[in-house]
Amino acid sequence: MRRTRRSWLALVLLVATAIGGTACAATARVSGPGGKRVRVQYTRLGTTLRTDRRNTVTVAAYRSLVGGTRHEQPLHGMHFEAADVRMCARTSGGVVGPSMVTLRTTNNHHVLASASTPIGPPLRSQQLARGRCTLGWVAFDVPSATTGAHVVVVFDGNDDSMRWSVH
Repeated sequence: MRRTRRSWLALVLLVATAIGGTACAATARVSGPGGKRVRVQYTRLGTTLRTDRRNTVTVAAYRSLVGGTRHEQPLHGMHFEAADVRMCARTSGGVVGPSMVTLRTTNNHHVLASASTPIGPPLRSQQLARGRCTLGWVAFDVPSATTGAHVVVVFDGNDDSMRWSVH
């Protein structure tokens, strides 16, 4: 009995090690622009998700109130929120950057990445070669009456998306 239990625990440990930080997320099919059905993966902060082409994206952290700097201040009636994003081109390279990241608010509005990033280092737009990764912060100008609910990333140039719950 004891030997069987050890074998079972060893198998579970081996599988957990093989999976690592990449997890299977809950998925759903929703209607996208033009009525096209798209696949959406939902998960929590710190979880790495894989795209259809096996590239990976992680939203490691989220800050709901980011202070401005002398050079970068939110517009009147707005505040900064920011996400720490890591993108890796495991099988196919391509251009990556903050334009791939949006914020869905608690009011169900989409907020595009801000041109200014008061927290660093910022995620920069760049050509990412196969096998390479990039990471950095993406900031959002969010209306003061609301806050972020999900960080949304669209990767690989298709309509499928990944969403991280920030609360």
